[in-house]
Amino acid sequence: MTETQPIPTETADVKIGQRNFSETVNQISHALNTYLGAGEVASLRRLSPDDPTNPAFFKFAAQFLEPQAHLPDEGPLRDLLERRWACIIGGLALLGKLHHPGKPLGEALAEAGFSELRFVRLLKAQDAGLWDAARGAARFLMSKGQNADWADLAALVLSDGAEWSESVRRRIARRYYSMLTKTQEGEHKK
Repeated sequence: MTETQPIPTETADVKIGQRNFSETVNQISHALNTYLGAGEVASLRRLSPDDPTNPAFFKFAAQFLEPQAHLPDEGPLRDLLERRWACIIGGLALLGKLHHPGKPLGEALAEAGFSELRFVRLLKAQDAGLWDAARGAARFLMSKGQNADWADLAALVLSDGAEWSESVRRRIARRYYSMLTKTQEGEHKK
């Protein structure tokens, strides 16, 4: 994958940080699980953020991202945001019906046994590395049958390089370590 430059902070905060993308993630998940054929879903599972030239992706962009102003009209920022949304949609396609609003990603990863090393890599990853780590997290959750709110991952991907990225990473980490601690305490009481 090619390296991309982070969105300039002032642009990211205006174009992304003030939008409610959680609802958009829920709508996309519902559409993936209800209206798309198996071929389109499979195509989205293989979607590469570096090359989202995929009819199913652009249908989603036109139907869900553009009307809610998640994408600017054109330019390098749009290209970057399309790559980020491709990562998010690809992960949702991998998760299938396991997207569950209200189930924090950090908790879900801890419950499923996602290793601390992989978790730290996910939180520290940027650009193309973040996209790879996000795809790995989606595959892991799918393999364990673990529900998770993919809007948390969307926040992580969309905030990459923005002022608010640190708060997103911290929120996910708090949930992961809180659940990890509870799990370990439960094992010690046995």
